Amino acid sequence: MKLEQLYLLSEAVKCASISGAAKKHYMAQSSISHAISSLEKELQTPLLNRNCTGVAPTATGRAILKEAQVIFKSVHNIEQIAEAQRGHVQVAFACLPCLNDWLVPTTLCRLRKTSPEVAVSTTADNSGTIIDQVTSETVPFGIVIQDADTGQHKGITYQPLFQDQYVLYVGKKSPLYGREMITYADVLKQPYIAYRDEFQKRNGGLTAMIAQQRRPNVQFRTDSLEVMKHLIASDEYVAFFPRYMSQEDAYLKSGAIQRLTVVDQPLTFTVSVVRRRQVTLSTQEEGFIENLDHVIKAAKLNSADLKEGASLSLN
Repeated sequence: MKLEQLYLLSEAVKCASISGAAKKHYMAQSSISHAISSLEKELQTPLLNRNCTGVAPTATGRAILKEAQVIFKSVHNIEQIAEAQRGHVQVAFACLPCLNDWLVPTTLCRLRKTSPEVAVSTTADNSGTIIDQVTSETVPFGIVIQDADTGQHKGITYQPLFQDQYVLYVGKKSPLYGREMITYADVLKQPYIAYRDEFQKRNGGLTAMIAQQRRPNVQFRTDSLEVMKHLIASDEYVAFFPRYMSQEDAYLKSGAIQRLTVVDQPLTFTVSVVRRRQVTLSTQEEGFIENLDHVIKAAKLNSADLKEGASLSLN
């Protein structure tokens, strides 16, 4: 029995098809089929039920995969120990783009003091895509907006971190600049900049929060938050941004952009760590989350601030 055989069996079950597992790992379908068939022959028992629509584990297959998860975790820990001996340990995760404004950088500064051997790698995306990455094991954990859409996913668990609230960013050329509060009807009249596929498909976050309302008047799309803020500051464009995750933004501090509260639309949300329910994170991964949680608590973020629109400050 080889570790690769167990891993490919696990991947075939996750993808519900051998062809899906082959596509995911850029392998020939025949190679995965042969590896699983060889394992079944060695163990003298079928591990998969195969039909025209895909595959599913047999009762024996499920029991073996449960034990295999312990093996996969042990292998991961061995790799982490080896990396630590070489002087570095990799922590990779996916998060919301605005977290990289100040929460993640502040956490990295703290982490360098407590765990200098840890190297961090992060990718930014919308909540729906991040959850897909977690369930497919592309990343061990992610940081997302927890909403009705994200709750549809099975086999994952959420660890709430803090609450935030979407506010509208406007520049000095916008007719809304200088106001403190607006209605959602005011938003609909403005030229809107959307982030990636926002409002085009159900991908969690803001799209899910206003799913029952008219969509903003999207006139431009981009995958760059910097481009969005530059256009808002220099023209009449508007866009929604999180209040607290973006509070250290240079455009806000300079007065080039102002944030407005939408009074008639509930735009408060919970930011949470998402992970697979049956997978234990490494000591270093748990350590990063603990350091992030410390930064959040040091910022004294609580739900009462959301009602007042108060800004946060780090101790």
